[in-house]
Amino acid sequence: MGEKTRQTALEKAEKIVANLAYTSYMMDNVTAVNDEHRNFSAGNSFLLNYLNGRKFAAQVQGRRYANANQPTDWVTRNFIETGPAVINAFYSNTRNSITFPAGILQAPFMGSGYPYYWNFAAIGTVIGHEITHLFDDQGAQADGEGRLINWWDPQSKKAFEERAKTIIDQYSGYNLLGVQLKGANSQGENIADNGGLKESYGAYRMYRKQHLNDTEEPRLPGFETLNSDQMFYLSYAQVWCGDYRKQEVELQVNRPHSPGRFRIIGPLQNSPQFSHAYRCPQGSYMNPIKKAAVW
Repeated sequence: MGEKTRQTALEKAEKIVANLAYTSYMMDNVTAVNDEHRNFSAGNSFLLNYLNGRKFAAQVQGRRYANANQPTDWVTRNFIETGPAVINAFYSNTRNSITFPAGILQAPFMGSGYPYYWNFAAIGTVIGHEITHLFDDQGAQADGEGRLINWWDPQSKKAFEERAKTIIDQYSGYNLLGVQLKGANSQGENIADNGGLKESYGAYRMYRKQHLNDTEEPRLPGFETLNSDQMFYLSYAQVWCGDYRKQEVELQVNRPHSPGRFRIIGPLQNSPQFSHAYRCPQGSYMNPIKKAAVW
């Protein structure tokens, strides 16, 4: 990055707004939710309830848009505001905000009695993922105020595009159940996955050094042979563990996220720290010579 572009990036990171657990109006004004829903009534018809619900949600959002875009507004999906029970997390480039509903701020993503490596590998990578969205292919198009302007100097933009292409090419080379992935479709999420893992592991190592005297955490039954670094990466893999049918994969490759299998493999192949932890031979499948990275 050129120095001017770098300074703008740092300013954008400083301006990010974090929305945690639930919208403040739900707790600040005990009648706000009832007042907002006063004109909505439900009946016995599923179709009419659905249509009325969509209409109601659009009206609510319309009133909020009329009051201008606020960084503290929660993210919406199809006019439906992200509620506290949602198990997901979001970045809004037009608000420069990250949102973590209460639904994801609990087990299995985090817990007060969980090993630190698990908390950092699970919710930590999610947090790092959303922060990295500030500077993925979409987030990089907006500044710290959420304005869609080009704040990159030509050399920095070219370097970013060249690095992003390494991610696109890497994921385009994956195949699941005979279906080829389309790296261009998922580049933003793949950039965020790679950045999130790198950031969370760095944070974990820093925490261990500052608070645990850089010692190993107690080993879990059945995993006595794995050290804390190895357990960190195993915990990360567990987050995206799942299974697919071929029909679902054919749909997934046209969506923003890669199938879970490659949300694990892709970032780990690009991580020298993972290869060191598991002693993967150089040039092996999980430790390729050529690694992709944007940040």
